[in-house]
Amino acid sequence: INPTAILKNLGSICRAISLIEPQYIVCIQVNDVVGLSII
Repeated sequence: INPTAILKNLGSICRAISLIEPQYIVCIQVNDVVGLSII
């Protein structure tokens, strides 16, 4: 299993949650800092 793929999957889930619950927007910011390209 690719660790990067796991991080991207977690980031994608986090982004989906942030769209529903704006208070979790910081999660996207953390992903951006880490440099994950999540669409």
